Amino acid sequence: MTSSIQMIDVTEWSIAANESTMVSYTATWCEPCQRIKPTIARLAENGAIAKISEKQITIAERKPGMKIPTFEILSLDGSVVIDSIQTSKEPLFLEFFDKYSR
Repeated sequence: MTSSIQMIDVTEWSIAANESTMVSYTATWCEPCQRIKPTIARLAENGAIAKISEKQITIAERKPGMKIPTFEILSLDGSVVIDSIQTSKEPLFLEFFDKYSR
């Protein structure tokens, strides 16, 4: 019997308006993550965000209690999470994003 390890995609995005960083935690096997993906893609296509880096971690490596999809805004030096949201609802995500993209 082969066990399958669930992986999480960790993507860093530069926010064009102020060069702060947003980190997204999503997964291909996560249905809510797939619902928010088109919104992220539109922001990238419109130039509001740009992908900095992408890596995968195992589900065991995520932060304790973290659910996905989760989005974090980092301090300008990238050392501190200043805010985060766990949502797949476009209006909530866009409200969160707009707050930090000014």
